[in-house]
Amino acid sequence: MNILIGHVQIRWHVLLPPVRLLALLFTVLFSLVLLVGSGPAYSFVLSGTSWATGEAVVRVDIGASNPPGDDQPNVVSGGPSTAELDAAYIEAMQSWSDSSTFRYVAVTDQGHSDPCESDTINGVKFADTTCFGEFGGATLAVQQRWTSGATITKTGTIFKNTIEWDIYSGNWTGVAEFRRVAVHELGHGLGLDHTLVTGSIMEALAGDTETPQADDIAGAAAYYDVDSDDVGLADDNCPLDANSDQLDTDEDGQGDACDADQDGDGIYSEAAVDASVGLNPLGSSLFAVGPNSGNPAFAFMAQTFSVAIEGDLQRLDLPVYCPSGDLELEIRNVVSGEPGSSVLGSATFTGGVGVPTTNSGVVEYSLSAAGLSSGSSYALVLEADGECRWITSSEGYAGGIGYLSTSGSNWQDIGDFAFQTFIDPSPTDNCPTVSNPGQEDTDNNGIGDACDFPDDEDGDTVAAEDDLDDNDPFVCQDLDGDSCDDCSVAGMPDTANDGPDNESDGICDAGDPDDDNDGWSDIQEALLSTDPLDELSFLTLNSAYISLHKLWDMNGDGVEEVGQFGLRNNNNKPQLVVTDPATGATVRTYTWEDDWYNPEFVQVSDRNGDGIAEVAIFGLAKADLRPQLTIKDGTNAAVVVDTFSWPANWSKVRMVELDDSSGDGVTELAIFGFDINSQQAKLVVRNGVDPDLQLPTTSWPANWNNVSFVQTPDVNADGIDEVAIFGQRVGNNRNQLVIKDGLDPDIKHDVYNWGDNWDEPRYVRLDDLNSDQVEEVALAGIRRDDSRAQMIVKNGTNRSQGVRNYGWPAVLTNPSYMRVPDRDGDGRAELGMVGVRSDNGRTQIIVKKGSSQQTLESVGWNTTWVDGVVYILDDLSLDQLQDYALLGNHFNAGYAQLPVIDSATGTILRTFSWPSMDATKATLVQLSDMNGDNIPEVGLYSAESGSGVLEIKNGANHAQLLFRVTWPAAWY
Repeated sequence: MNILIGHVQIRWHVLLPPVRLLALLFTVLFSLVLLVGSGPAYSFVLSGTSWATGEAVVRVDIGASNPPGDDQPNVVSGGPSTAELDAAYIEAMQSWSDSSTFRYVAVTDQGHSDPCESDTINGVKFADTTCFGEFGGATLAVQQRWTSGATITKTGTIFKNTIEWDIYSGNWTGVAEFRRVAVHELGHGLGLDHTLVTGSIMEALAGDTETPQADDIAGAAAYYDVDSDDVGLADDNCPLDANSDQLDTDEDGQGDACDADQDGDGIYSEAAVDASVGLNPLGSSLFAVGPNSGNPAFAFMAQTFSVAIEGDLQRLDLPVYCPSGDLELEIRNVVSGEPGSSVLGSATFTGGVGVPTTNSGVVEYSLSAAGLSSGSSYALVLEADGECRWITSSEGYAGGIGYLSTSGSNWQDIGDFAFQTFIDPSPTDNCPTVSNPGQEDTDNNGIGDACDFPDDEDGDTVAAEDDLDDNDPFVCQDLDGDSCDDCSVAGMPDTANDGPDNESDGICDAGDPDDDNDGWSDIQEALLSTDPLDELSFLTLNSAYISLHKLWDMNGDGVEEVGQFGLRNNNNKPQLVVTDPATGATVRTYTWEDDWYNPEFVQVSDRNGDGIAEVAIFGLAKADLRPQLTIKDGTNAAVVVDTFSWPANWSKVRMVELDDSSGDGVTELAIFGFDINSQQAKLVVRNGVDPDLQLPTTSWPANWNNVSFVQTPDVNADGIDEVAIFGQRVGNNRNQLVIKDGLDPDIKHDVYNWGDNWDEPRYVRLDDLNSDQVEEVALAGIRRDDSRAQMIVKNGTNRSQGVRNYGWPAVLTNPSYMRVPDRDGDGRAELGMVGVRSDNGRTQIIVKKGSSQQTLESVGWNTTWVDGVVYILDDLSLDQLQDYALLGNHFNAGYAQLPVIDSATGTILRTFSWPSMDATKATLVQLSDMNGDNIPEVGLYSAESGSGVLEIKNGANHAQLLFRVTWPAAWY
């Protein structure tokens, strides 16, 4: 029977004197958990109540709970709307879901969220009083918990509406900040109480902390990840047995780690768990016979239970201890629903020897009872000749309220209790991982026919004497000699299907040196980063593709030059032709020799001390496929400044320019790629002044997917940015950032972890948001559970400290992150998310303040344009702010247009058109003022027709073509 025993109000107080605070804490029943060992020490406080399923579904609609004219939320002047309060509350819920093993689920389409008006609504509202009385004088909010026994059945947050509220980030200003208070209260909602750990979100006093910290997260794990496998109770298919892989062979919802019938054929393969020790007691009847029951002849308690398998009971797991005396356990028959007189098995456990005298949690008791029948009921009987106790939640075991105890004559505080039986099944499954309910065993060797072959231990149908490994069905022989084991695919011999064979030439790819028969070996294609399974991919090896590059002002007229790069079609030589955009005259021509595959034009910082950046190409040398960089003087096309070369054993290689780590005033140059032998990601560095001087190489393990190289903030204040890889960890698919020192590759600074619930995740480096003089790190992506674009920001010097979470509405589809220069003058860049709205098809950029989660700007373009890409332009509206622009094709006219939005009004300032160009095949270029009106110009470049063309429009007059620059059709 479930009985509502009351509600719990958890108050978050501010500015309480220490004496008052201590008095409050001692009036609340709580459990202090202190973990000490080789890892961190935590001091979280548990309430003794928790959710049975590890999750709570919360209705969020403050607008409906506090409608206009009926006690609206009391916010500061110009403060957040009810929609923004909803979003902030959902972000607070998400901060627990993202960081802990408890899950909050938000529901926003079911009307009011007032938890005081329904027995079933987990919700949130603003009010002058709580559901059950007045707020305390310094109380900001209360979290009300409804419980049945040790189980939370409902929770709700009531925000005090007689004070003003706002949403902001950073230090606590004295104004009640809604989001962090919500995070704190939701911590109570999942079962945590106040902690004395300074800086934790569950600290009793409101302060600067905004998100759950390590102590808070450990507290949630104590309830919802008892097996410490990083899988929360809501998702864990074996909540009491660690199984991070969640493997479930028979897909019955029970993981193999705790499933005694892994193949699901009804025959158990090992000692089986019949009754669970869990958060909820069994529903069986409990019997007590003693002086208080009217029968003084007996003093025992018993509980009936049923079994679902045939077999012999071997063990009982009970949360029992006896401060004095012995304990006798019996398994009896059941007659008319009550314990009978037939004892099927018994054992006596001596106090202090067989049974502990102090609370030891669940204890294993060996007890044999033979011949239990499937579907039958039995009784567990406990008799004590001294004092024994049954441990429940108040003593650290989640099985009920209070505890059962006896003085040897009668039992006290009796209620149904949970325990665990282990039954050795009969028969035992002779094919544990292959379903065979008939258990056929023709040769009587103990191995079922379903998985047995003559002299074949691994079941791959190959006799042991011919099997290379008779314990592994996927290893047997290679009769066709193609380097692929004949059993490698099917677990039995099949030479026609022994491994992938891309071009179907009879040689599996593993033994085929050229998997696509294009004349390039797989090793060569790995170095060239071409596809070894695509016979046409090598055709692009020489193709640099024509491209336009904005350079510096080479002729001193105050306007940057532009250069077209490509391969000359008469000699395959890479060439950059630099042109004055105002006159069309050639300023300088850089030419390199024809000894490159996939040459790429790059600009590098000044190498010769003249203050001018240099130009270079990077690619693979045709002679030996070595990554190579040849640098030419930025002021003299005839002078080669230096040539850098690296070993030829890399795939997916790219050139990287790093900070000056050698103190010679010149940046270092490196390549990042993957060792084709070990598949490790590596950063191989050369001294920027001396190409022959190799600096230390940084390596990362080969256990990530979708790896990219990034540079991260300088965490040790040595003036050098750190280096890192970002990707998804093989095995758990969690997003990780692994940071190593920018000077010493042997020093690993930190590993940042985000969850695996993301699509299109990317690493983002942000400005310093918490004023500790170090930039922050973040993950931006699309959450799979609600399809919302979000960003989770962490402290650049402390992986466990969340700084801020940003969220954008799910209506923004195909979102992509864009860094927006400072718009509000606080010195921090803003955060933009660009996408197409699903409700109206409009392209939109929604900009959040870098210093808080508030939406700063939301601008959009109508559906006039398709295939649009958003850009940030230098100020065209003369309001001292950069402008937003969309480059796309007019849906009707079909040619490129650039509608620019005025930052001050949010309306279109002017629209530039290029009737001869396709926006999807063009490059946008913005140049300095060329006509003296102090407004930068806008140009669009295209080489679609074979000849490169740059058309430059007046930045102040979209209809005026200022200049048209062309290059001849001499490149490809």
